[in-house]
Amino acid sequence: FPSCVKEVVKRLEGSKVHSQIATGFPMGNHMMETKLTEAKIALDTGVKEVDMVMNLHRFFSKDYGYVQEELTKMVELAAGYDVKVKLIIETGYLNDEQKLIAGKIAVDAGAGFIKTCTGFGPGRATVHDIGLLLDNFGDKIKIKASGGIASLDDAAGFVAMGASRSAGRHNVIDQLTAMGYRP
Repeated sequence: FPSCVKEVVKRLEGSKVHSQIATGFPMGNHMMETKLTEAKIALDTGVKEVDMVMNLHRFFSKDYGYVQEELTKMVELAAGYDVKVKLIIETGYLNDEQKLIAGKIAVDAGAGFIKTCTGFGPGRATVHDIGLLLDNFGDKIKIKASGGIASLDDAAGFVAMGASRSAGRHNVIDQLTAMGYRP
């Protein structure tokens, strides 16, 4: 969260774990200027990754130009810090046609990743969605499976499918810890 960035950057300094910020979390409906300011402050503090929740209100209003402009500005801002942006499209709210529109926006704006979900909406990463995104955009952009990933096996399965990353919360970390992994 933005209010934790300074402490997170400090604690992760020198580790292999990248600090990140989630802008517009969890629904993406913040003002464009708010998201950009939030990201700039975090980038100035040393954050190494930016996740941006797509503005769902604008997207559902079919104001795709706004959605793309917002993402393009975020990508340009982050590029000045040599940081990639992950666009969280919240697949649980979208039908397949909308997922493809959102994916095209991410590619056209120069995002580094399409990320499926925040984990706070109704959706979760699914084999169908990862396959759809990989089939249509996998040669142009990285895909991150995120949201509701229940196990280390599920996370590894998404990576085996071709996702560049797979997110997990405490349940995956607990499984890794039980196997002897220490971050």
